[in-house]
Amino acid sequence: MRQGTQVAYQGGPPNQEKGAKPAAEGSAPLVIAVGVTTDGPRLSPGGQWVAYAVDGALMVRRIFMMPVSKLAQAKVVALRSLAVTTAKYAALATIMYAVDWDDQLSDPAFWASDVTPYMQNADHINSFIYTYNGTRNMSEIRDPKTTVLGYMLGPGGRAVVYADGDTKWIPDPPTGGAKP
Repeated sequence: MRQGTQVAYQGGPPNQEKGAKPAAEGSAPLVIAVGVTTDGPRLSPGGQWVAYAVDGALMVRRIFMMPVSKLAQAKVVALRSLAVTTAKYAALATIMYAVDWDDQLSDPAFWASDVTPYMQNADHINSFIYTYNGTRNMSEIRDPKTTVLGYMLGPGGRAVVYADGDTKWIPDPPTGGAKP
């Protein structure tokens, strides 16, 4: 931090003098800094905290140890969640298109170009696979709850969207040969 930066501590500064009252047990000191400029993130001497500047304010975050296997699991969960969310956006865009065109779904050959204006992020169209090839009139779909519009692949399965706008994660079937 440069000179002139104002710093306030809750529970006393980190390097308290002998005899000073420490912060309550289990509480972390609150550090507030204004007008901070740094050359990049800084790691605390013990490696438990990282500090960095954002818009002139000092941000301090605790670093937690995590096994690599748990990190990999968290990534899979996040990617599945992203697939479900993206598929839901594509389904809602498809339904909005149909509402604007008197309940007529887009022709599968033109689906991507027809639905793109209804998407907040047009890149999501590229990862969604539109599979519906039935009646174009949404009011003629007999069971929208089970009629699949399309899906998006994700790790270990796919996010499937239905004509009623519902989205479900369907895991891949287990692999491996049949056991005797």
